[in-house]
Amino acid sequence: SDNGFASRIIKCDENGNVLFDTPLDGVEGRALKYCFEVNECFYFFGTIETPETKIRGVSSPSDIYMVVLDSAGIVVNTQMIAGSDFDSLDAAEITENGFLLSISAQSNDGDFAGSQSNGYPEDWIFTVSYDLKITGKDMKTGRDYFDSRLGEKNGVPIYKSDSLLTGFDAGTPDVFIDYGDFYLIV
Repeated sequence: SDNGFASRIIKCDENGNVLFDTPLDGVEGRALKYCFEVNECFYFFGTIETPETKIRGVSSPSDIYMVVLDSAGIVVNTQMIAGSDFDSLDAAEITENGFLLSISAQSNDGDFAGSQSNGYPEDWIFTVSYDLKITGKDMKTGRDYFDSRLGEKNGVPIYKSDSLLTGFDAGTPDVFIDYGDFYLIV
């Protein structure tokens, strides 16, 4: 809206009763694409138009947005991975010590200094701790944007590219559910 907007993170209990409703002013939905629950906190990752250069009605340069909510829905940390051009998050995965972010970045400054991108997308992998500090970054290809997470098998994420699905010939899998003695693939 020209008058501003807010995305909302709403947590409900098993009966649909609202436990918290947290508005995030000026944060578009794609900034909250990936969600993880760790240590009673909720971690969200995505792509956001750079607030400092955002022009209403125009697709503006973008950054990687990260936000943490506590168990009551209070924002406890917000960070960005940023440069001056169009940078977008392709995938986010949980790791033993934090998160692995696969990023496509056109920037060659800020957090992407040295990329020599010249305005063309370069692939990066960033590792981020639970307190959203960058613990590593490397200019290499991570998980593809289309290689989405389908579910879990024995607590391990299953992605579209998983070898378990090699030879699957009933279309493109969207969901994987492990029932113990059989799998449901939608």
